[in-house]
Amino acid sequence: MPVAHVWADPAAPIDVRTRGLLAPPPDAAVATSAAATTLFVLSAAFCLLGVVSALNDHADAGGSTAYQLGYRIGHFVLPAILLAAGLTVRAAARRRRERAMGTNREERRAHRQWQLHVWQAARLCRRCRAAFIPAGALRPGCPASPAVGLEHFPQWIKATAEHPFASISAPETPPR
Repeated sequence: MPVAHVWADPAAPIDVRTRGLLAPPPDAAVATSAAATTLFVLSAAFCLLGVVSALNDHADAGGSTAYQLGYRIGHFVLPAILLAAGLTVRAAARRRRERAMGTNREERRAHRQWQLHVWQAARLCRRCRAAFIPAGALRPGCPASPAVGLEHFPQWIKATAEHPFASISAPETPPR
């Protein structure tokens, strides 16, 4: 059965771990940096504290309009600063990652399409818990690949996509 169909079918009788192993290859440009994620989490935590503080504070602020406004929204200044910093860090990390990946977007897009083509060509044998690529699925005259265990499937798809014109082979299994 095609891996793409098994993965996309929510009614398919496979466990969550296997469904995760059969997922399509991730797009490298989507990841968020750890620093940005930390800033987002801190922003959310301080925002939650601000909401709780604002709901529990029943004292009358008194004073001028500016003072009352600061008293009401002051709890949310730090979360807003942390959110802005997180967005800035994420944008900088994305630009840095794009520079490291090269400037040729069309080449990256073509490589991503090839990865998806390899993933869509893969077939799953549920009984054996193995995946393979049938003969001629990637290009005319290409031999069938050997079956590979599902625990190696994500790395195998990536390696096959990296070397599309090399002979297709299963990854070496470590000695036990």
